[in-house]
Amino acid sequence: MLDPGRHVLLIFAKAVTTYMHHAAKQGPFRPLTFPDVSKPIPRHFAAFTLAAIGLVLIAGSWQFRRLSTLVTRHEQDTLLSHAVSVARSLSHTHFDTLSFTADDVQQPAYHHLHQKLATASQHLGLRGLFTIAERGGIYVFGPESYPSNHPYATPPGAGYRLPPAEVSLAFSKRLPCVSPLFTDEFGHFITAFVPMLDPNSGKVAFLLAADMNLPVLRRRLMKVSGTSAALTLSIITLLCLLWLLISRRMPLPRAVRYYRQYAETFLCALILLLITGSITLHLHVAENQMRSKTLLTAAQQQTA
Repeated sequence: MLDPGRHVLLIFAKAVTTYMHHAAKQGPFRPLTFPDVSKPIPRHFAAFTLAAIGLVLIAGSWQFRRLSTLVTRHEQDTLLSHAVSVARSLSHTHFDTLSFTADDVQQPAYHHLHQKLATASQHLGLRGLFTIAERGGIYVFGPESYPSNHPYATPPGAGYRLPPAEVSLAFSKRLPCVSPLFTDEFGHFITAFVPMLDPNSGKVAFLLAADMNLPVLRRRLMKVSGTSAALTLSIITLLCLLWLLISRRMPLPRAVRYYRQYAETFLCALILLLITGSITLHLHVAENQMRSKTLLTAAQQQTA
């Protein structure tokens, strides 16, 4: 079943195609005759143009929001996939000796895990990686990728005062999850959480968390959503030009009327081309998101 916005785009494309076909029938396939008076404006053409502009605005607004959602989901799925891959690379010998207290600073395993997380975070282009454990109903931080002088750096054993709901969910469900944009005591984040299970008890030993690089997400949103908005505005502009061209039909010299007739056909073809580009953009982003979701599902099945 087609999405509502895509359905509107297809209806509009069909309507423009019908008009273009009608205009082409009066083109070079018939002997050109130029009466002394110009052809009348098609009946209800102004209403048709306003309706077309309204449909483009509705479809463009829907696509803008939809593409923003798809890009965000794609980045969230990619983030979760990266977090799962890092979690799979960790050996239980890395954290068996950790207590998630201030004493961990003296443990070689703490510094080894810090270096490993820092390398993985830089390689994957993440904002950062860190760990969370539950101690007495309080969530505390453990080894992380952030250097000690970073604004987000926390000493081991420090409490997490404003954790998102996904932290509790990952501990209780023992399944990887990713948060929407949230705010805690450090700022704004989108974070993936992967539970690390104790092989002896089967309980969650701690969570490995990965922070998304939000500036990268913003640039990708601007690129995709900006392209969608530009296509929508271009279609509306061409519709207005087509309306202006047809509504101002008047007695003109023969050569001018000849070229004006083909200008209308050219504008219709250009509008159809932009609509095709808009639909192609939507399908491309949706396909990327679906592929990312498939890869993430496969990774989760291997981790389980």
